Amino acid sequence: MPDHPGRLDGEIALVTGAARNIGAATALRLAAEGAAVAVHHHSASSRAHAEAVAAAIIANGGRATTVEADVASAAAIAGMVASVEDAIGGPTIVVNNAAASVVGARSWQEIAPDEWEAVFRTNVTGALLCARAAYLFMEARRFGRIITMGSIRSPLGSAGNVHYTTSKSALEGMGRVLAREMGTHGITVNTIIVGAIRTPAEITYGDRPAAAVAPPR
Repeated sequence: MPDHPGRLDGEIALVTGAARNIGAATALRLAAEGAAVAVHHHSASSRAHAEAVAAAIIANGGRATTVEADVASAAAIAGMVASVEDAIGGPTIVVNNAAASVVGARSWQEIAPDEWEAVFRTNVTGALLCARAAYLFMEARRFGRIITMGSIRSPLGSAGNVHYTTSKSALEGMGRVLAREMGTHGITVNTIIVGAIRTPAEITYGDRPAAAVAPPR
């Protein structure tokens, strides 16, 4: 463990979509605060990135493992959480960061029903099932933190990719309900409305001016 235990010393965090960008930064920060971290990635193509994040955590004196799963699959989520429990313990913190990748701004008339459903399976159903799978560990501890990454596109209603924006809006409503139902068990649920972040994926949405903000001084 780090020489100076943080606020999350002894907690187990599962961060989905943690191989790159926001997810990777979140995993590193949680580890810096003392949590052991499960770095989730979707497939073999992102495995090396996830392993690099875990290696950085371990090099800094923390505990970490990597786990591969398709969060659109209920069976895969169950297997993922079981693997995390075996490796570092049952998660008491879940960060739902994984999201379906949607490339390029597109009219609502162009999005097929199967595309709509695929985005919701990952972004909404996957987040719910990750929370559900970790709930037993949280309930047993009378402590839990569920954090879900929303999007600035929800309050803005940005044109293009209505399936992605609607799914992120759904996460806000889901978070409010889960907060009410889990709060009496010592579990908090929050949805973070994330602004434009200059990542390769963000640029593909076509809102380059919003993404091209000046970095902090």
